[in-house]
Amino acid sequence: MNTLENVKEKFEAMGARLIVTPADQIRPRMRPRDYRVDIVQRRRHECYHLILGERALDLDFRVRDLRKSERHLVLQVLRRYSQEERETYLCGHDERHWFVAGVPNGIGQVNDAKQASKPKAVQEREQQLRLKGKKKHRRKNEAFIRQGEWFFVPDTRFDAGNLPVLWKEPIRRGRGSPHVVEFLCRAGGERVYVCRSYPNGISEKSYKELIERKPAMRSAGWRVMVRDAAVYARGCIRHKDHATVKLNGWHRVYVNGEIMPEPMAFLD
Repeated sequence: MNTLENVKEKFEAMGARLIVTPADQIRPRMRPRDYRVDIVQRRRHECYHLILGERALDLDFRVRDLRKSERHLVLQVLRRYSQEERETYLCGHDERHWFVAGVPNGIGQVNDAKQASKPKAVQEREQQLRLKGKKKHRRKNEAFIRQGEWFFVPDTRFDAGNLPVLWKEPIRRGRGSPHVVEFLCRAGGERVYVCRSYPNGISEKSYKELIERKPAMRSAGWRVMVRDAAVYARGCIRHKDHATVKLNGWHRVYVNGEIMPEPMAFLD
């Protein structure tokens, strides 16, 4: 059995369907150079889609670890001739949807992949509180409350003081749909201009230079946001793909440590 057939079986054992499409069945402008892993809708059901590019012949795909009961697995991409790791992904189900997230190479176990995707500040808090076992992987424990890629860590020392408190403020990373925070307060960070063409934001200087070169971009639906500030939240956090969580008191906001295929920014 070839490796892709084996990978398909492992995804099915997890409860998911994996569709594999070769490059010659994809429009030229949509083809990846080597491969791409996506989540797509097929007949009202989510499934994984592995698109193979022209260079995919030089790659092997393997499932390193499968946890059927948790509906998670670790997918490894290797260079065929050297068997050197190229990329590693954690694939699984979170609340309502399937997901795929990049994790550091060298990780072969689901629990290690989950741990590696947490921001460093969250891992340090877990160590301080001496959390062990399954508690670390719950969406709510003594160290944090998690909603999707966002972690909310209690901070009893934070005092908003004279800082402005925003109401129903969105937070997002890159092109992801926003999570809406009932009460949000921020300190520091960089003011940026964001639109569909620049989801991670550009500086005010770059914005002015762009408008001078391309006046039509003035009507691109820009929004002024703050990138990489220290952000604190309380109240209800809402998102269409996740159950609403409620934060009693101020919590410091962190985004997960997923390895992304392109640079991402923490915007609010």
